[in-house]
Amino acid sequence: MKELANTILEGEPYNKTFIHSVPMLDKEMFFKAGRMVVWSILHGGPGFPFLNPTIYQLLLEPKDAVYCIDDVIDLDVKNKIHKVYMFFLYI
Repeated sequence: MKELANTILEGEPYNKTFIHSVPMLDKEMFFKAGRMVVWSILHGGPGFPFLNPTIYQLLLEPKDAVYCIDDVIDLDVKNKIHKVYMFFLYI
């Protein structure tokens, strides 16, 4: 399960998010990973404990999920979000 997580997820241990990969999407890797997680849960296994807590909440109850800038893994994107935030803070 850990090898699968390292293939389709990125980020810190137990705080991972899904990578953006069109080839993996075309190969149905995310679908296959989902099946493995379901089988794990059905047979009393851990499921997929590697996910970021916000993403996990989003999968369970999308309306109740709360996002913050710390949930963004990509530093370039995080910096851009911070710049926009600071711009609107001082308008």
